[in-house]
Parts: sequence; structure tokens; C-alpha cells
Amino acid sequence: MLSLNNLKFNPNSMKKKHRVARGISGRSAGTGDKGQKARSGVSIADFQGGQTSLARRTPKIGRFFKRKKMKFITLESIEHLISINLLNLEKKIDHEVLEKIGYLKRNEKFKLIGSIESKIEIVANAISEGAKKSIESKSGKIEII
Repeated sequence: MLSLNNLKFNPNSMKKKHRVARGISGRSAGTGDKGQKARSGVSIADFQGGQTSLARRTPKIGRFFKRKKMKFITLESIEHLISINLLNLEKKIDHEVLEKIGYLKRNEKFKLIGSIESKIEIVANAISEGAKKSIESKSGKIEII
């Protein structure tokens, strides 16, 4: 008669599982035998099975250059600096003056944009068309260096 105290496993029913990548008995851990891909720390990044890689297929056309970095300063902000007495209308506003008040860094170039309501004399690296018209309409002076 079959009862819980006389149950037994069938022979070979509990076969030990093959433990992959666990030492000597583990074998190749799913990487196959030998070769570059079986080694540790190796990855073939953009290899496409002998096909020329995308990086080599795309044309390299044009010039690669760094664009000159320029800070944009609005004439409205300069007018605000004049209103809080950080800038003087009687003096010429140039890089040194803006650097002293902490508005520009050393050797930093700047371009003027926007519009202004008061007459100013300013020295800048570049200026937009609208800003130029705005300063000239108030009979101000612009010097571009």
C-alpha cells in the first residue's frame, strides 16, 4: 500500500543541473568555445559582419570649426544699469566698465541687441541692426571693435 512514509523518488528523476559559469565544471558560460568573443572584457563595438560600418559610410563634408562665443547684452539691461547708478551716461560704456561692475568676464566678447530710450555712447564687439537704429535715433554714438 502507498503511504507518505514509504514514498521514494524514481531513479534519475532528480538529475543535477549543469551550473553554467561556476568554475571548472561550468564550461563556457554561454559564450561558445575560444575566440575573441569568448574572452573577458572584449566587445566588438561597431562591427557589422564585414559590412563597412556606418561611421565609415557617412560622408565627412564641410568644415568643423568652433563658433565664436559671444554674450548678448540687451540695451534695456544697460538702461536698467544706468537707472540704478551702476553706469554713468556721461562716460563711454565699454568692456572695462562692464567688467568692473561684474557684467562681463575678462576677454569676453559681447553683442548689443534690443532698443533704448536714452542717449548713450558705447563700444561693442558687434551690434544688431535694430539696436544700431535705436541708438542712432537718440543721437548716440556706437564704436565697433
